[in-house]
Amino acid sequence: MQTGNYDQEVAERIADTRRESEEAMLGELSVYPTMVKLLTKYYGSEGTKEGLSQTHRILVGLGIAVARGSQSAIEYHVTRATNHGATSAMIRDAIDCALLNEGGMAVSSARFALNALNARQMRPRKS
Repeated sequence: MQTGNYDQEVAERIADTRRESEEAMLGELSVYPTMVKLLTKYYGSEGTKEGLSQTHRILVGLGIAVARGSQSAIEYHVTRATNHGATSAMIRDAIDCALLNEGGMAVSSARFALNALNARQMRPRKS
Protein backbone atom coordinates (compact mmCIF):
# COMPACT_ATOMS: atom_id res chain seq x y z
CA MET A 1 0.00 0.00 0.00
CA GLN A 2 1.33 3.45 -0.83
CA THR A 3 0.47 6.82 0.65
CA GLY A 4 1.92 9.42 -1.71
CA ASN A 5 5.54 8.39 -2.22
CA TYR A 6 5.48 6.43 1.01
CA ASP A 7 5.61 2.66 0.87
CA GLN A 8 3.93 0.96 3.85
CA GLU A 9 6.20 -2.06 3.46
CA VAL A 10 9.26 0.18 3.77
CA ALA A 11 7.87 1.65 7.00
CA GLU A 12 7.22 -1.80 8.41
CA ARG A 13 10.75 -2.93 7.48
CA ILE A 14 12.17 0.18 9.17
CA ALA A 15 10.12 -0.55 12.31
CA ASP A 16 11.10 -4.23 12.34
CA THR A 17 14.78 -3.44 11.77
CA ARG A 18 14.69 -0.83 14.55
CA ARG A 19 13.24 -3.37 16.98
CA GLU A 20 15.70 -6.12 16.00
CA SER A 21 18.64 -3.72 16.26
CA GLU A 22 17.44 -2.49 19.64
CA GLU A 23 17.32 -6.06 20.98
CA ALA A 24 20.86 -6.70 19.71
CA MET A 25 22.13 -3.42 21.16
CA LEU A 26 20.62 -4.24 24.56
CA GLY A 27 22.56 -7.50 24.62
CA GLU A 28 25.82 -6.39 23.04
CA LEU A 29 26.51 -2.81 24.14
CA SER A 30 27.26 -1.59 27.64
CA VAL A 31 26.01 2.02 27.37
CA TYR A 32 22.77 1.42 25.46
CA PRO A 33 20.88 -0.38 28.28
CA THR A 34 21.65 2.55 30.61
CA MET A 35 20.46 4.97 27.95
CA VAL A 36 17.20 3.03 27.59
CA LYS A 37 16.67 3.20 31.37
CA LEU A 38 17.20 6.97 31.31
CA LEU A 39 14.83 7.40 28.36
CA THR A 40 12.22 5.26 30.10
CA LYS A 41 12.61 7.31 33.26
CA TYR A 42 12.31 10.56 31.30
CA TYR A 43 9.39 9.55 29.10
CA GLY A 44 7.93 7.55 31.97
CA SER A 45 5.34 4.85 31.96
CA GLU A 46 2.79 7.39 33.15
CA GLY A 47 1.06 9.85 30.87
CA THR A 48 2.10 12.97 32.78
CA LYS A 49 4.58 14.30 35.29
CA GLU A 50 5.66 17.83 36.10
CA GLY A 51 6.33 19.81 32.96
CA LEU A 52 5.42 18.45 29.56
CA SER A 53 3.02 15.55 29.23
CA GLN A 54 4.34 12.27 27.89
CA THR A 55 2.65 12.95 24.54
CA HIS A 56 4.28 16.37 24.28
CA ARG A 57 7.71 14.95 25.13
CA ILE A 58 7.23 12.40 22.33
CA LEU A 59 6.26 15.21 19.94
CA VAL A 60 9.46 17.09 20.85
CA GLY A 61 11.37 13.91 20.00
CA LEU A 62 9.53 13.73 16.69
CA GLY A 63 10.54 17.28 15.83
CA ILE A 64 14.17 16.48 16.60
CA ALA A 65 13.99 13.28 14.53
CA VAL A 66 12.58 15.21 11.55
CA ALA A 67 15.26 17.88 11.90
CA ARG A 68 18.01 15.23 12.05
CA GLY A 69 16.57 13.20 9.18
CA SER A 70 16.32 9.85 10.97
CA GLN A 71 13.60 7.76 9.32
CA SER A 72 13.80 5.12 12.03
CA ALA A 73 13.35 7.69 14.79
CA ILE A 74 10.57 9.41 12.82
CA GLU A 75 8.65 6.15 12.43
CA TYR A 76 9.16 5.34 16.11
CA HIS A 77 7.99 8.75 17.35
CA VAL A 78 4.99 8.94 14.99
CA THR A 79 3.91 5.49 16.17
CA ARG A 80 4.43 6.38 19.85
CA ALA A 81 2.69 9.74 19.44
CA THR A 82 -0.39 8.18 17.86
CA ASN A 83 -0.41 5.40 20.48
CA HIS A 84 -0.27 8.02 23.27
CA GLY A 85 -3.17 10.08 21.99
CA ALA A 86 -1.51 12.74 19.86
CA THR A 87 -3.87 14.05 17.23
CA SER A 88 -2.94 14.41 13.58
CA ALA A 89 -2.90 18.18 14.07
CA MET A 90 -0.43 17.84 16.97
CA ILE A 91 1.87 15.63 14.90
CA ARG A 92 1.69 18.02 11.95
CA ASP A 93 2.57 20.89 14.31
CA ALA A 94 5.67 19.01 15.49
CA ILE A 95 6.66 18.46 11.85
CA ASP A 96 6.05 22.16 11.09
CA CYS A 97 8.23 23.19 14.06
CA ALA A 98 11.07 21.06 12.70
CA LEU A 99 10.65 22.62 9.26
CA LEU A 100 10.61 26.15 10.63
CA ASN A 101 13.71 25.58 12.73
CA GLU A 102 15.70 23.35 10.38
CA GLY A 103 14.68 24.84 7.05
CA GLY A 104 14.99 23.20 3.66
CA MET A 105 17.20 20.38 4.91
CA ALA A 106 14.23 18.92 6.80
CA VAL A 107 11.79 18.86 3.88
CA SER A 108 12.36 15.23 2.87
CA SER A 109 12.17 14.14 6.51
CA ALA A 110 8.97 16.14 7.00
CA ARG A 111 7.51 14.44 3.94
CA PHE A 112 8.44 11.04 5.38
CA ALA A 113 6.93 11.96 8.78
CA LEU A 114 3.67 13.14 7.26
CA ASN A 115 3.41 9.98 5.19
CA ALA A 116 4.25 7.89 8.28
CA LEU A 117 1.37 9.59 10.09
CA ASN A 118 -1.00 8.80 7.23
CA ALA A 119 0.15 5.18 7.19
CA ARG A 120 -0.20 4.81 10.98
CA GLN A 121 -3.74 6.13 10.80
CA MET A 122 -4.57 3.47 8.20
CA ARG A 123 -2.65 0.68 9.97
CA PRO A 124 -1.98 1.20 13.69
CA ARG A 125 1.02 -0.53 15.22
CA LYS A 126 2.38 -0.84 18.76
CA SER A 127 5.48 1.23 19.45
